[in-house]
Amino acid sequence: MNGQIGNRAEWEGARLKLLNEGIDSYLDAMVAIREFRREIQSKAQEVLKKRLPELCEAMRVDFSEMRDQIRMYAEPDELGEGWEGNWAWVAVRTRGRNDLISDCYFGMEIQKSEEEGTCVGKVSVTMTAKTEETLDQILSQIRSKAQELSEGIPQNTEQTDLALTDRISPETGGMASFEQKLDKLIGLWIRVWNAYYTGKDAMNR
Repeated sequence: MNGQIGNRAEWEGARLKLLNEGIDSYLDAMVAIREFRREIQSKAQEVLKKRLPELCEAMRVDFSEMRDQIRMYAEPDELGEGWEGNWAWVAVRTRGRNDLISDCYFGMEIQKSEEEGTCVGKVSVTMTAKTEETLDQILSQIRSKAQELSEGIPQNTEQTDLALTDRISPETGGMASFEQKLDKLIGLWIRVWNAYYTGKDAMNR
């Protein structure tokens, strides 16, 4: 019984310490999050706009429509009960009329690595297939071009998402390399879509 009382007292003490420290750090933390998002999204938008004409041509979607659909994106955008603090996504999102893809995301994924005991950041370009059927269709065509796309083959990361990623680390230039890595990933996606439609066109002849 004494042990339970002691544990409860320790827990209450830790809780009060968190609340007291929170008063000092809450506003600074909110500003830091806002500025971090703003920097990542601004850089991502700048890179995307430069490469968007090529990407739209490769994806066979209307450039003006995809350009006009660019929006800032963060997940989670609100810190609800379902978020456990082990991942986040900061990006820009766009959409275009394509029979295969519904959404495209350009930015950064952040995840806690249990193995490394730290947070891992990855530059990411993720495209969401409209259905599982279209996902399978894309993957099948891409895999048939595996040798041609050896530099970067999108991976099915979650549900109908296809992603190309590149880890941010001090050894690879840290955040200073963000724009360069994002530009490279968009270039790889352009190659993917060119290969996809080249294959589809050959099959339809």
